[in-house]
Amino acid sequence: MVVDTLYITDEMERVKLIADHTTNFIVFTDADGLITWVNKTFEKVTEYSLDEVVGRKPGDVLQGPLTNVDTISFMSKNIKDAVRFKIDVINYTKSGKEYWVELDIIPLKDEENNLVGYMSIQSDVSNVKMVIAEMLNAKAILRTVLDTVPFHVSVKDAQGRFMFYNQAFLNDFMQGNVENEALVPRKLSPIEHKILTTNKKVVLEQNLVIRGEVRTFLTLKFPVENSVGQVAMVGRVSIDFTELKQTKETLREQEQLYFSTVKSIHDGLVTIDKDFKISYMNPSAERMMGYKLKEVKGTFFYKVLHFSFTAEDEEIINPLQCVLGSGADLLKNEMFVHSKCGKKIPVESSLTEMQDSNENYAGIVVFFKDISDRVARTRLEENMEVRRMAAMIEGQEGERSRIAKELHDGLGQMLNLIKMKLYLNAKQFDDELIHLIDDTIQEATRMSENLVPAKLRDFDLATALNALIKQLNTIYDPKISFYSSVSNEIVANKKINLYRIAQEAINNALKHSGATQISVSLIEDDNIIRLSIEDNGRGIENNNMEEEDLKTKTFHHGLANMKERTKIMNGFLIIESNKGLGTLVISEIPK
Repeated sequence: MVVDTLYITDEMERVKLIADHTTNFIVFTDADGLITWVNKTFEKVTEYSLDEVVGRKPGDVLQGPLTNVDTISFMSKNIKDAVRFKIDVINYTKSGKEYWVELDIIPLKDEENNLVGYMSIQSDVSNVKMVIAEMLNAKAILRTVLDTVPFHVSVKDAQGRFMFYNQAFLNDFMQGNVENEALVPRKLSPIEHKILTTNKKVVLEQNLVIRGEVRTFLTLKFPVENSVGQVAMVGRVSIDFTELKQTKETLREQEQLYFSTVKSIHDGLVTIDKDFKISYMNPSAERMMGYKLKEVKGTFFYKVLHFSFTAEDEEIINPLQCVLGSGADLLKNEMFVHSKCGKKIPVESSLTEMQDSNENYAGIVVFFKDISDRVARTRLEENMEVRRMAAMIEGQEGERSRIAKELHDGLGQMLNLIKMKLYLNAKQFDDELIHLIDDTIQEATRMSENLVPAKLRDFDLATALNALIKQLNTIYDPKISFYSSVSNEIVANKKINLYRIAQEAINNALKHSGATQISVSLIEDDNIIRLSIEDNGRGIENNNMEEEDLKTKTFHHGLANMKERTKIMNGFLIIESNKGLGTLVISEIPK
């Protein structure tokens, strides 16, 4: 409402009526500044009634502690000069609540231009002031933040003048008279021109000299719009990453050295990330497994990395379960890794857990070394040893056969001839001498039978073992039982070796165990033959087996003999024994 001069007339009541329906505060005073009337909006907001304020000056009623004294002086002067003015001021309600109003003070004059009073139109601008205060506060906070961060922040207009910059930018890039330097027009760089014309941001790496030292910055330059939405300025945020870049370079060099080393080693190496996917495979692993890194990178390791305990074993071992199950890098030293084409390569393998810089689990490194040459050499040596043992045992058996033949054909025949002659001349010799010769003949026969049992030559293994056990049952107290399920004939060398193993195990049980029961079984099962000798004697503690071997040379020799005979048949020997629980000997061989 704009009024330069208002004459008080009979229309005043109509004006008051209108004023009661406006949202502004309306106050009328006389020429001395004393309130004569206020509208209902004034009463509602200030909490004062008309009767409470009539005859009082507005300032005495509404002004308070935070009302600015300069503002009060300004209003007093203009009221005294009877001129119209506008100003913002803090007032207070009756309950003491402060609020902002914009005052429009209008002098009222009569027809002779004499001052008769004032009309004050007041607009509540508290919300506007609050928003402005919040904006100023936010601006102050933003300024504090930007002055605190280690980034260099600035805004440059189209003439190259700095419209804004933070403390870091001021410290490092602006020197001398700051205000003059900031407002000096500068030539924009080609990149800055491009940003203004294309409205696109740019990220670049810059080497800048700061206090005589070259520093490396990662800089983002971006378009800044003015109040009408036009791109008028170029913003810049730079971060000094000199140390980071140097660290990165150092890490890159170390990484190159690491990968050069990893690539040059002959052992296979595969890294598995924390998502259980292959992240790296060195050239040695590629050669062994037949894969290329590019075709398996990012693949779940269990689809590529296959291990087994033996070359014949088709069961695939999960190497990660070995670690998670044991809590250590325990893979069996000698295993077989399966190549892409199905070849099984003997390897020595181990696992190592990877950790990140915070010592958190980051994955697994699998190492494996091709030991094919060593395994082949070991097998050759073992085969040579087996052939040596086989030749030695064959020689022993041949020598036994020769001695048995000589005992039977030579000494036995001579003793029988002497016996016949003695019978012909029985009267010249006493019975004791004849009985002695009979005993000698029986002993020679027994020795011949022990060296090479006749039944072993003429019958199958089960029959020979049954005959041996029957003979032993007539001599020794512990009764020996025998069971056989072998239906097919066993080749001669295996038959002899199994017989000797049974003979040795039974003799050990009879002489050393103190057993009351001994059982022998010969079982045919699928592709194996299993010979078992079990007693209920005093047994031997497993951890004392070697000690027992040293104490009893005969026992040690017999055990070695059983092992050698089993080995040359490509089988394995198991001896289970516990103190007080007896002993079980098993020789298992392929058919």
